[in-house]
Amino acid sequence: MNVELRSAQALSVAERVELFNAAYEDYAILFRLDESALNGMTRAIDLDVEASLITFRNAEPVGKAFTVEATRLEGAWRFASASSRRSPGRNPTK
Repeated sequence: MNVELRSAQALSVAERVELFNAAYEDYAILFRLDESALNGMTRAIDLDVEASLITFRNAEPVGKAFTVEATRLEGAWRFASASSRRSPGRNPTK
């Protein structure tokens, strides 16, 4: 199995939306974005697309770690939000 990390810029906005939605598809409360919503969220929370990482397994995107840098606030801070797409019958960490 080939696993690699690439910048989120490797994916189009539509592909990032698909991956984001897949990561939350089994949540009890439906949480879905479209391209416009993801673009708005990217601007609103200073999401750093270049620094954000996508995990690829066998050339397929399977996980995300979005990096946010809030420089508009007093005292800059940085955090990452990570989640993965489920593979049917498989542990996403293996």
